[in-house]
Parts: sequence; C-alpha cells; structure tokens
Amino acid sequence: MKKTIFGTIVLALMLLCGSKIFAQGNSPNSSYTKIAADDKKVVAAANFAVGEMNKNKNIPPITLVSIKRAEKQVGEGVKYHFCLAIKSGETPQTVESVVFQNPKNKLVLYDWETKDCDEQ
Repeated sequence: MKKTIFGTIVLALMLLCGSKIFAQGNSPNSSYTKIAADDKKVVAAANFAVGEMNKNKNIPPITLVSIKRAEKQVGEGVKYHFCLAIKSGETPQTVESVVFQNPKNKLVLYDWETKDCDEQ
C-alpha cells in the first residue's frame, strides 16, 4: 500500500513538473509566439540590435524606422525575433534579426540579415 501511494505521488510530481516546463516554453522544441511590436522589451531589444550593428564603422549608420513583426521564444532566457524596417545611411531596408536575453537580462545579438521579411 505504501509503495502504491509513494509511486502515485512520484508520478503526480513528475506530471506536474513536466506540465510546468511545457507551459513555460522550456521545451527545446518550443516555437515562437507573436508579441506586440510596441512592447517595451521588444523595442529595447530592437534598439539594442541596431546599436550593436552601429558599432561596425565599416557600414553606414543604421536607423530603426519601425518594427514590422515581433515574436518571442521563452526558454532559458528569451529570444526575440523580429522584422525591422531600417535605414542604412539613406537606403531603406528590411532586416530579420534575433536578440537573446539571458536569465541575467544581458542582451546578445544573434542574427542580422538583410531580407524581405514583411510577408512572413
């Protein structure tokens, strides 16, 4: 009887922990979810990406015009994926960018690619 109760408790705890991990998106296969382009964390991450790119003195200065689309993926930190309208010098472009925010809130630019990402 004690073994059955103990086994049931262990199974219940495993299911509870597993469902919590799934709900938080910590699964390695968790996908991106849409997020408002004007969310303050999205705007901060997009501005960070532009700032990182502006550290490269071999390219014209980049200005963020707008955030066309934003998504996030939650796991061990947050990955922001967005389509940005920018100006590189005077040339308008769209870029797809990924910024990672680690659990200590440090931002890292993962990807920056000139791409027509409006329709995705």
